[in-house]
Amino acid sequence: MTAAYLQPFMVLVTCWVLPAMAIVTLFLWIEKGEPTSNY
Repeated sequence: MTAAYLQPFMVLVTCWVLPAMAIVTLFLWIEKGEPTSNY
């Protein structure tokens, strides 16, 4: 595996994990039904 092969994969993971984390955070925030004051 060369860097030329890993770079697009890492970019794909980053572009997929970050939105996924945002969606999960938003979902948990909505499930709580209250703003996270203890941030």
